[in-house]
Amino acid sequence: MDQKQFRVLMMMFIIILLARKADQVVQEAKRTSNISYKLYMTYPMNTAVLSIQSCQDKLLLMSRHSVISSVSFNIMNVFYLDGSLIYGIMNISCGYLLVLIQLK
Repeated sequence: MDQKQFRVLMMMFIIILLARKADQVVQEAKRTSNISYKLYMTYPMNTAVLSIQSCQDKLLLMSRHSVISSVSFNIMNVFYLDGSLIYGIMNISCGYLLVLIQLK
C-alpha cells in the first residue's frame, strides 16, 4: 500500500467516524428531549415550593427548546453529517471501482 492509498483510507475512516459520532450526538439530543419532557410530566403540578416550580419551568423550557431547534451537523449547509453521507460515499466509491474494472 503506497502513501496515497493510505491517505485516502485514513480520510475515509475519519469521515465515517465523524459521521457516526455526529449521528450519535443527534440521537442523544432526541433522547434528552424525551427525558426532560418525562421529568416535567412527573413533577406535581400544584406545588407552592419555589425551587420545584423553577425546576419545573426549566424542564418545560428545555423540552420546548429541544423540540423547536433540532440538532444537526452540516458542512456549510451543503453536506449533512449522518448515515446518508456514509451511504453516498460508499455508493460513489463502488461506482468508481466498477468503471475502473470495466475499462481494464
